[in-house]
Amino acid sequence: MAASKRRARSLPSSAPDIDAILDQLNILHIEAITSTLTANVQETMRHWLVPRGGDFDDPRHGITDVTLATAAILAGEVEMIKPSFSGKTGIDRLERKVGTVDGVTRAALAILKSARVTLMRVESARDADNFVATDLVKGGTLSLYNDRLPLGAVGHTLIARLGVLPDGRAWAVGATMSLDAAAAAIAMDFGRPGKGITNDHRCLAAVYRYVMRHGGATIPGYGLVGEEPLLDALNAADDDDTEADDVCHLAAAVTAWTAHDTDEGKRTAIADARRFASVALVLEAFYNAHVQHQRNVPEIAERYRILGEVQVETLHNRSLSGVGHGGMSVNDIASTIAREVAVSGYPREAAALFEAARKRILAAARPKADSDDLTRVVERIRGLRAKTIDQGCTEEEAIAAARKVAELLDRYGLSLSEIDIKSQACAGIAIETSRKRLGPLDECARSVAAQTKGSPWFATVQKA
Repeated sequence: MAASKRRARSLPSSAPDIDAILDQLNILHIEAITSTLTANVQETMRHWLVPRGGDFDDPRHGITDVTLATAAILAGEVEMIKPSFSGKTGIDRLERKVGTVDGVTRAALAILKSARVTLMRVESARDADNFVATDLVKGGTLSLYNDRLPLGAVGHTLIARLGVLPDGRAWAVGATMSLDAAAAAIAMDFGRPGKGITNDHRCLAAVYRYVMRHGGATIPGYGLVGEEPLLDALNAADDDDTEADDVCHLAAAVTAWTAHDTDEGKRTAIADARRFASVALVLEAFYNAHVQHQRNVPEIAERYRILGEVQVETLHNRSLSGVGHGGMSVNDIASTIAREVAVSGYPREAAALFEAARKRILAAARPKADSDDLTRVVERIRGLRAKTIDQGCTEEEAIAAARKVAELLDRYGLSLSEIDIKSQACAGIAIETSRKRLGPLDECARSVAAQTKGSPWFATVQKA
C-alpha cells in the first residue's frame, strides 16, 4: 500500500537500492490491486458486508466510508492473487503489461510475485522500523521491516503477504492485519506445520470475511489495516483508467443484469457473453454458478449458468460455421474441462453444469430438414431477408421473416455483416500469424479496416 506519510527509512548502507525497489514495489502493487476494482470485487464486498443482499448505502447496515474503502482494498487483494482458470493472476497480467523492465522494476516484480501469506506474532522491536516475529505456521524467526507498524504492534498476531528484500528482511506487500484468536484460528486451518499457508487467496478471503463481519484486533494508532494507505490507494484507483481483464466482463454482465432485472437487461448480458465468449470465461461462468449456489443465491447462480451456456453455444456454432473467431466445439470444451477437473481441481459440480448445457446444445443441434448444415442456414437467412414489401410480401410476412432472421442469427451466433461478406466478391489480403490465439497486435486490424472502409476477418485455418 502507498502511504501519504511515512517515517524516514533506516536502511543499511549495504543495500542502497532497497529504497528504489520499495518505491517501485508500491507503484506496481497499487496498479495490480486497483485493476481488480471491478464487478468481482463489488460482489465480494457485498458478500462480506451485506450477505443477505441489499445496498451498501442502506443506513440499516451501518457501513461507513472507511469500512467500504477497507473492504474494497481487501477484496482487491484477494482478487489480485486469485488465479483464473487459465492459471493467471492479476500480478501475472500486470507483469505481461509492464513488459521489458529495468533492474529495479524487475526486482520489485519478483518480490510482488513471490510474496506469500504468513501468519506471525510480533515478538519485539529492534527499532521503529524493524521487528522480530515468529512464523506461527511454518515456524522460525522473521526479521520484519515495516515502516508503517507502530511499536504497539509487539505482542499482536498479524497476517500479511510477505516478500523477501535483497538484504534478507521480510516486507509486507499490501495490507497487514492484526487478528484476534478466532480470526487466527481460521488462518491456521489453511496452514501445514513446517510448510506454511497452502492456499493464499482462500485463506485471505476467509480471514477478511470474518474480520469485516465481526471486527478485528486493532493496533492503537494503526487501525484495522492502516486507513491512510487504503484511502490513498482507493483515490489512486479513481484517477486510474485501467482496462479490465476479459474475465471481469462476465461478472460485469451479471452485475448489470442484476441491477436492471428486465428482458432488456437479460438481452444485453447475453450479448456481452457472446461477444467475449472464450473457454476461460466458460470455466469462470460455471464455477461462479456453483459458488453462488453454495452461497444460497440461486438467482445469481442461474444467471451465471445461463451466460455460461450461451458462451458454450456461441463457441460451438462458431466452430461449425467458420465465421467469427475463437470457435471450439462442445466436445473440445468438454475435454478441456475434464483436464481442469483432473489437474487443477476444478469443481465437479461446476463440470456437471457444463455437461448439462452440452447435452441441451447437442440435442438442439440434431439434424433437421432446414438446419442440418450451417451453409443452408446462411442461405435461409438470405432468403428470409429478401422477403420485403418491395418484393411483393405483405407487411405481416415481412415482419415474420425479420423475426425469424433475428432468431437464427441469435441461435448460431452470427451477424448480418458476416452473412453479407460471404456473399460478396471482394479484394483482400490475408496475414498468417502462425498463432492459435489472438494477440494485442491483432486489434490493429479493426482500426485499419475502419480507415480503409473495409472489414476485418479472423479465421482459424486447419493446415493439411
